[in-house]
Amino acid sequence: MKTTKKILSVMLVLLMLAATLVSCGEDKGQIMAVYNGDEYVYENDTDFSDFFMIKSYEYLISTGNTTLSGDDYNSVVSDSARSTIVWREMNVQFKELGYTVDDDAVKKATLEDVEYFDENYSGGYSAFIKAWNLSDGAFDMFNKYDAMLDVAAEKIMNVSVPTEDEAYAYYLENSFNYVVEPHYSVSTIVLQATDTVKKDEVLKDAENYIEMLQNGKSWEDVKNTALIKYNAENGMTFSQFMTGEEKLYIEKFEKIEDLDAALAQIDSDFKAENEVSFNEMFPDGFEAYAQANGLTEGSEAYDKAMSIYYNYSAKVYIAQYHYIISTAWEDGKTYAEPLWHEGLQCYCVVTFNKIVDKSGFMDFNEIKEDIIEELYESEKEDAITRYTSDLYSKAVYGE
Repeated sequence: MKTTKKILSVMLVLLMLAATLVSCGEDKGQIMAVYNGDEYVYENDTDFSDFFMIKSYEYLISTGNTTLSGDDYNSVVSDSARSTIVWREMNVQFKELGYTVDDDAVKKATLEDVEYFDENYSGGYSAFIKAWNLSDGAFDMFNKYDAMLDVAAEKIMNVSVPTEDEAYAYYLENSFNYVVEPHYSVSTIVLQATDTVKKDEVLKDAENYIEMLQNGKSWEDVKNTALIKYNAENGMTFSQFMTGEEKLYIEKFEKIEDLDAALAQIDSDFKAENEVSFNEMFPDGFEAYAQANGLTEGSEAYDKAMSIYYNYSAKVYIAQYHYIISTAWEDGKTYAEPLWHEGLQCYCVVTFNKIVDKSGFMDFNEIKEDIIEELYESEKEDAITRYTSDLYSKAVYGE
């Protein structure tokens, strides 16, 4: 997540947020929340400010947006005030109950955060802290907050790790979730071209990743290497969210062994529907077509043209994808060339994992640890939600 971020847009967001937080002339700023009758959360309180900034950052990264709408801003402010109150009340409660957290584990988590931003953020951790106006102890607070919630789930809400018998009972009761149908297992690394990372550069990266995979590097390692550059923070949302494993069920899979014929049929169908060929309609791509025809982004005409462009591109990609699976499959093999998806502006590195050709159920012994972890995390999440809601309601409403 180096220098390819949308720096100017993000800086505008930062200026907007900073101006909002320091707009009041008083040292503490405006009152954001009242709790316990006479205790306050002020906008310039360090804990509230840190929660607000990190939640704003997380929201923008998760959505791919560069600004907060009015509703988004209000939601982040409310969530930050709530977290601040929970944080303060937890500290009081833990002191009364004599509960502590593993300080070494908190420090380790913070060091991992530092390493992450040093590697993935332009200018490293110190630049991130400065850009987002976070205090020096912000990540210690975030990680201690999470650690305290874990302790509360275990000691106050009595959440424990499920036993193997409990996991097996869940497995039997939900056996429909563990049915295996015959399928092709395929993993794809999606590399999105942008204004700052051009198509030629993406192609070179794709070829490099293919070589790494063919030389024995694990798919997870190569994926993680790719995501350092190709991620949502850098404007590559397709890379971030479409990279992964896909199961193509054999019963529904359409084999394609003659790619030329399949592409010719797609072209023929397009011309029959639109009276011109795809290349005649979009000789220089979609943006050039939109500009030449005066289409405004968000208009009905723009969206219709984009749909035509994307649907054709998707059909071409799927035909190529099904063709290489139908004709070049070898378990564990990475296809020698990346596939280009015109509509998404992405090169895709395709790895054939395995063919599962029999129906049945997943072996419990192979997935029991996953089930135990899934059940534990689900129960813990529910417990933490109840715990924080109760703590907040008691502090704010006296309930």
